[in-house]
Amino acid sequence: MIDVWVTGSSLAALDAALAFAEVGMSVRVSVDEADVDLPVGPQRDPDGALAAFVARVGAELPGEASGVHPAPELRVFAPESVLLRGVDGALHPLEETAVLGIPTTPLAASVIALLGGGGAFRAYLDRLRPLLKFGKEQRLGPLVRSRLGAKAERVLVDPIVRERVGVPSSEVDTARLAPGLNEALSRVGSLSGAALSYGDRNVARETTVEPVGGWGKLRAAMLARLALYSVELVEDRPVVAIGRPAEGSGWMVRCHGAAAAEDERVRAVVIDVAGSTYRADALGFAEDPALTAPDTRAYVEIGIQRPAWLRAAPGSPHAEVPALLTLSGAEASVADWTVRVLPRGGAWRAQFASPRRASGVRSAKPDLVALCAAAQVIELPAGGSGRIDWSRIGTPLSVADEHARLDAIAEFDAAHTALRPTGAAWAGGDWALAIGEARPRMIELRRTLLGIA
Repeated sequence: MIDVWVTGSSLAALDAALAFAEVGMSVRVSVDEADVDLPVGPQRDPDGALAAFVARVGAELPGEASGVHPAPELRVFAPESVLLRGVDGALHPLEETAVLGIPTTPLAASVIALLGGGGAFRAYLDRLRPLLKFGKEQRLGPLVRSRLGAKAERVLVDPIVRERVGVPSSEVDTARLAPGLNEALSRVGSLSGAALSYGDRNVARETTVEPVGGWGKLRAAMLARLALYSVELVEDRPVVAIGRPAEGSGWMVRCHGAAAAEDERVRAVVIDVAGSTYRADALGFAEDPALTAPDTRAYVEIGIQRPAWLRAAPGSPHAEVPALLTLSGAEASVADWTVRVLPRGGAWRAQFASPRRASGVRSAKPDLVALCAAAQVIELPAGGSGRIDWSRIGTPLSVADEHARLDAIAEFDAAHTALRPTGAAWAGGDWALAIGEARPRMIELRRTLLGIA
């Protein structure tokens, strides 16, 4: 009897498989190359979960020479500067030390260019005003508005937040986007000073990583590593149903095309929520809050000609700096989308991100023509654009919602013995969080199966 069956082959699912295989347990993984879910582009890794994952992929085995089965090298990207549209309608660079758009030096030339003299002076008053109430301002938007003014909220902070979470800053908790910033405000006495104090931590949180060769190459390296542990990698046998056996413990697993009499018994199942065609809803857990996403977002990335409006003056230090805009226009389908126009590999790309939508509401495929028109960009011919479409679960916007998510996962684990979900879909689309949170839960289940819990 198989100890653990993993229903998909996303990065989080393969990491779960390794957690069991590395102690000698028998593991089977349903591999679906055509529908595997992978990260897109560089990913934030504030707690080092992705770096630790890469280290596990390349760790030397007992009695083996170092570097025999190396993992792809992990490239690290420091936070990049960005151009925003100022009150004068022109593009200006955001202060590099800004935290979520919050300036650290309100009277800096870059802030004056974006906000105008009056807006920058209003932001500077933050340094002179005392904290007039006890406690913390929960939402980021009201906090920025009260300390720095409405222009700073609208011009500097909202575009950054809308791209990050799909809503304006007035709808998201400060602690969700910048943990510790409110505490720094209480200590320093001004929001701009708190942003300056928070700078090193913010840089660590905003630094991104991506394997050389892409996430697919890293996944291939992990599949090769699992093969070294004799993990059974099966293709064209997606799991379509799981259930309890009539007697005893464990789970009965049914594969696509198999009859009920062919169900296989296993001791534990790991559901890859983010991977394989047959997701959690097909396995009978669609209504469980631990596996149900309240909101989703759509993303599109295309190759474009360099926009005429982005042309910098000769010799300008901002000639190759990305620009971030919030879209508006006659087409309702593009309202509140964001676009980041950036150089990549000697060409230019446009990354569109939608606002949050309720996951139960069916939305039409993004209208790329309307998006390009609103952003004033021209897509390259299909053969060279490398268009990418993907979706992502919306992260919780409040601390209370995040606690509720974690409580729901804990309740799911307690209610479903020897069954564990994993994947980015239940971690708000955050791959680092998915892997970092899942690893301890898999080790806990491993200890239970080994009888040492």
